[in-house]
Amino acid sequence: GADLDDDGVVGDTMPVVVTRGTSEWLVFADTDRDGSLADERPVRDFATAQEWFGWSSRGRLPPVGIAVTVHDSAGGPSLTLVFDTSGHGTHVAGIAAGHDLYGVPGFDGVAPGARLLGLKIANNANRVTTSGSMRRALAYAVAFARQVRLPLVINLSFGVGNLDPWRTRIDAVVDSVLDANPDVILTAAATNDGPGLGTLGFPATARRVISVGATAPQVFSGRSPHDPTPDPVAWYSSRGGSRAGPDLVAPGTAWSVVPRFLGGQEEKSGTSMAAPHVAGLAARLYSAMLQQDRAPDRAVVVQALVATATPLPEATLIDQGAGLPDLPAAARWLAETSRLPRIDASIDAVDGRAALVFGPGPIPRHAQLWLRRTDAPTEMPIRIRSTAPWLQVEGSSLRMLPTSGLVLHLVLDTAALAAPGVRVGSVIVEDAANRRLGPLVRVPVTVRVPLSPGGSSSGVVAVHAGGVGRQLVLADSGLGMRVAVRTLSDEGRVLAALHEPGGQPYREIPIRSAGHGDGRGVVDVAGSDVRSGAYEVVVVAPPSNGVAARVEVTRSPVLLTATLRDRALAVQAVNLTETGLDIDLRAYQQGIGRRDSTGWQSDGTLAMALVVPPWAAALVLDVSLPGEVWSQLTDFSVSLRGASGRLIQEAPLNHPFGRVRVRLPAGRAGETLTLLLTPAFAEVEASARWQAEVVTRFEAAAGRPVDGGGAGRARLGPGAARVHRVAPVEWPLPVPPGWAPLLTVRVDEGVDHRWTHQLILASGRGDSE
Repeated sequence: GADLDDDGVVGDTMPVVVTRGTSEWLVFADTDRDGSLADERPVRDFATAQEWFGWSSRGRLPPVGIAVTVHDSAGGPSLTLVFDTSGHGTHVAGIAAGHDLYGVPGFDGVAPGARLLGLKIANNANRVTTSGSMRRALAYAVAFARQVRLPLVINLSFGVGNLDPWRTRIDAVVDSVLDANPDVILTAAATNDGPGLGTLGFPATARRVISVGATAPQVFSGRSPHDPTPDPVAWYSSRGGSRAGPDLVAPGTAWSVVPRFLGGQEEKSGTSMAAPHVAGLAARLYSAMLQQDRAPDRAVVVQALVATATPLPEATLIDQGAGLPDLPAAARWLAETSRLPRIDASIDAVDGRAALVFGPGPIPRHAQLWLRRTDAPTEMPIRIRSTAPWLQVEGSSLRMLPTSGLVLHLVLDTAALAAPGVRVGSVIVEDAANRRLGPLVRVPVTVRVPLSPGGSSSGVVAVHAGGVGRQLVLADSGLGMRVAVRTLSDEGRVLAALHEPGGQPYREIPIRSAGHGDGRGVVDVAGSDVRSGAYEVVVVAPPSNGVAARVEVTRSPVLLTATLRDRALAVQAVNLTETGLDIDLRAYQQGIGRRDSTGWQSDGTLAMALVVPPWAAALVLDVSLPGEVWSQLTDFSVSLRGASGRLIQEAPLNHPFGRVRVRLPAGRAGETLTLLLTPAFAEVEASARWQAEVVTRFEAAAGRPVDGGGAGRARLGPGAARVHRVAPVEWPLPVPPGWAPLLTVRVDEGVDHRWTHQLILASGRGDSE
């Protein structure tokens, strides 16, 4: 973005002249850098003329397209040049509505006759949205569509992790726009935090959007395009859980157009690629309605897509929604349907994407679901059914839905649900007078039964081709654990994913390959990273064959702590088991660390200066936001810049907690880095304020012993504690003012297990945290 003409020089300048034409402002730019405007064409406002220019040396094609917005301001012109150095939106637009891409006849997107309106909601500095930009884009799109008198389909290939039980502000904004405009369709990417439960991100969690997950097209892996085997749900595609979704799945890999500077990156994958596919389908169905002289109606088009979708074998409602859309079938359904009753389902009288989740605690035998008709004040006959034998609905399957609504009483067979694992069923409601309309309500019911607590536990999952198997693991804060996945056959190989309580992918390496025997996949979670609650282990089978795998969990038998008081270090291990343990207790200085609470900040970027120690090999940043702040945002950027201002690393915070790890070459010793924290609020308000906790750690390449060689291996009895004291402690790595020693406490248990806990010790007088 700093070298727009691609001549290898940063700091480009370009003369631009803005002049009044007969009816509008015209912009002339020296695009070929020949020092003259005589050979340049005028460029008009992009919103009205769709004109743009590129900038390069004579004879070279411009790498970046630059759009012009120019309008009257205080009697003169106000000029903005808009460009994008990401290319994500270009690729997405090609999937939705490209035509003869790359000059190849028939190389089209899904709806090549649609008119494209591109609205930029993120900046180029950190590639995250800006405060209020999504709301402004929605308002602009609706107004533009009204002006040109065309039906509107909006695609948002964007999303970040939602947080239970919060309802995010952007979800409410999106729903308010769609409620006010029932003819506007909005498709939203489900996000790429799968395969764990409860990973559906906002704004795909809004009530009125079409939430789109992804399949993994095997043609990109070499499978013949004529092979009838269905493509599986992509492992990365986010799943529902506490919220219903996604609504549909679509191909998550596509070859599409990209800007010239991204040549060679035409193939991309993600739910970002699946959402515009469905947006294109919706546009074609809207076109069909216009040809039939019918007014565009979002609810009817959405129902046409979901009612006629093809479910993928073995995948559940929270993995795939209704399945893969079938455009010809949806068009036929649309042509034959003139009436669509609409029923909303809610849990505990709370509107939203209704879903029921039970566990990891006791599973209730009874539950309730509320139904109400929203399109007409008349009663209607409905048919109710369950998709799982352990889930029943009390009463007749045929009954009337009164104008006042109806409470469904659900019964769960708790005996059939006693074994560890995750099971998903659904409650389906149809119009008994016209079942061809398809399900009007789909409510997923998920039951999660964890593996037994204690030192070690295991469970087997049998996974169909391309499918997932799940086990739940209970964890206690501060106690490390080892999760291992191994296939039961030496021919099998799987992906093993770990998700933290709440659904967030594990903060270090969330997914890895796993095989048989010594090829098993292992995740060691340090006690300092463990959160209390239920972790989810997901086994993903390859698309070619089903696999059986064993999930094994070993929990730390010792609680590790350390305290520092007046340069006296005490390191302690407590045996939590009822048997003796053979342990070796050690302590190492890993580096330095500190905790910073930003306090309440106004809407805007916060900068923090960090001086790199000469011994530092890595910088690790943990950023945490309160739930009440996260629910107000659309994005949060964490970026790191060097002393020259050049970007070192950037990462959007996709969840209320995020970790950024930066490798530091030796040349950065002594350099002052700048950490930038930038929130983007769903709405711009004068009172928009935020706070965060930032944990900063500079780590050495290897830990330095601080325990004088330790106390040696010893037997630790049941419930007993072992304390090793070092006074005065000498820190081999200097600890600057404002920082504290970063200590790693380690226990080697026998010869097979090693448990660690990392602490930032309180500096000065007093104990560590």
